[in-house]
Amino acid sequence: MTIDFSKTALKHIAKLSTSVRNQLTKRLHLFIDDPDSPQLHRHKLKGEYNGYVSINISGDYRLVYKELSPNHVYVVAIGTHSQIYS
Repeated sequence: MTIDFSKTALKHIAKLSTSVRNQLTKRLHLFIDDPDSPQLHRHKLKGEYNGYVSINISGDYRLVYKELSPNHVYVVAIGTHSQIYS
């Protein structure tokens, strides 16, 4: 699987605490190995992010991406629920 990051997503990652960044790394490995894992709580989004998908990183943190093909995703946002959806 190929995962590309928008400039915005890279800025979001740079602002994450070390512990959340470590959890992000673990979840990305899980996502690559098993995108349908129940731990990811993967679901399609509506509204402003219609056509995008969200996965759970840890607690309140989410990663939002667009699936470009079955093996290629483009990450557009990473942050807390309120940071992303408000």
